[in-house]
Amino acid sequence: MVKDTTGSNKRYYWLKLYEDFFESKRIKKLRKLHHISQIELAQKIGVTQGAVSQWETGEAKPALENLIAIARFFGCKVDDLIDK
Repeated sequence: MVKDTTGSNKRYYWLKLYEDFFESKRIKKLRKLHHISQIELAQKIGVTQGAVSQWETGEAKPALENLIAIARFFGCKVDDLIDK
């Protein structure tokens, strides 16, 4: 096995974790700011409460159509959900 002396794999791993963390935290923060439950958000955008839970914990990522629905519901841009 060749040793990665540049650390690029490690850097990519941490950048990926960073991206995942902030996307999931933004969804939860918006939901909390609007004082709605995961069930209410799920009903409004047509998914299950389990899906919302997985998005907020970072276990899963919302599909593009769900990101669009979330952004429309909260009155923000999709970029606001995924950009740093």
